[in-house]
Amino acid sequence: MTPHMTPDGPVERYSAELAAALRGPAGARERLVAEVRDGLAETVAAYEAAGALPERAVREAVAEFGSVAEVAASCQRELTVAQARRTARALALTGPFLVACWWLVRGTGGEQGGVSGFAHQVAVQLSSAAVVAVVLAALALGATGAWG
Repeated sequence: MTPHMTPDGPVERYSAELAAALRGPAGARERLVAEVRDGLAETVAAYEAAGALPERAVREAVAEFGSVAEVAASCQRELTVAQARRTARALALTGPFLVACWWLVRGTGGEQGGVSGFAHQVAVQLSSAAVVAVVLAALALGATGAWG
């Protein structure tokens, strides 16, 4: 094992700093960090194979990849999209159930006064908002998916 690949080596330190700088869904974050770690390790190995000393190989590879802050900014955009898709998917899956429940409540509020009238008005407003939210969630999924 080369010095740069040890648990306390520069590649692992870079990866740990990157992981600490990123926010978003854990699975997506871990995949991005692993991808960067593997790419950085391969780049260091390529520089070493070309004859560079290990310390210089690490410096050159990091210079090629960019600072942790630069790489984190690029990765953060992808994680933000992943979080938006996760939220939109949850809304798109639960929203129709909420709309159905509110429409059931709306159907029971035949009177226009008292609690039934109030429940009826709340149900109408909430179901309308839920329908809009579900449509927007579906649009967000479409815009950030494979076609986006």
